[in-house]
Amino acid sequence: TSEDIFTYIDLTNRYETDRKRFRSIVDTILETNPDQLDPVTEEIYSDRESKNFPAHREHSREIRKILKAIKGKLIINLDEIDSLTTADYSDKIFAHVRSIYFERINFKEYERLSYIISGVAEPSEIIKDKSISPFNIGQKVLLGDFSYSEFESFIIKSGLSWPESIRKRIFHWCNGNPRLSWEMCSSLEDISVNGTEITESHVD
Repeated sequence: TSEDIFTYIDLTNRYETDRKRFRSIVDTILETNPDQLDPVTEEIYSDRESKNFPAHREHSREIRKILKAIKGKLIINLDEIDSLTTADYSDKIFAHVRSIYFERINFKEYERLSYIISGVAEPSEIIKDKSISPFNIGQKVLLGDFSYSEFESFIIKSGLSWPESIRKRIFHWCNGNPRLSWEMCSSLEDISVNGTEITESHVD
C-alpha cells in the first residue's frame, strides 16, 4: 500500500564494522522516505550521539522507532548476500535478523517488518558459526523464467512503452531469464533517456 516502505540495500557496498552496516541500512530507510520519517530522523541521529548502545541493540531501537512512525509495513531487501557472508561480522547481522523474528512476541511492531534476502548463498551458508542457531526462519522463493505473457506484464509494470517487435527481440535473446531481462531493459532504457528510439539493432 501507499503506507508501506520498501528499501533496497546493496550489500556489495562494504563497511568495516557491524555498527556501520546496521547504520547504513537505517540511513537508507530514512533518506529515501523523508516525508514519512522526518519526525524520527533527528531523534535517531541524536540518540547515536548521546547513547552508547551495542550495535545490535541500537539497530533494534532505530527499526522500532521507524515502525512506530509509519502505519504500513517496512520491507528491507538485502541484496547480494553472498558479498556480506565474506565479512567478519556477517554472522552478527544475520543472527540479529533471526532474533527480530522471534522478538515479535515482545514487540508487536515487528509483525510489520519483513526482510527479503536475495543472492546465491544457500540458507545453510548464511550463518557460518555452527555454535549459533542456523538461519532457519526464511521461506525460500525460487524465481523461474518468465513466460512471454509474464515478460509482457514486467514491461508494462516497468512503464516501458516499446513496440511488440522490440519486446519480442528482447525475449528472444533473454529467453525469459528475469535477471537478463531486467539488465537488458535497463540498458535500453538508458539509451532511450535522451530521446533515442530503440530499434532491434540496439537490442542485438
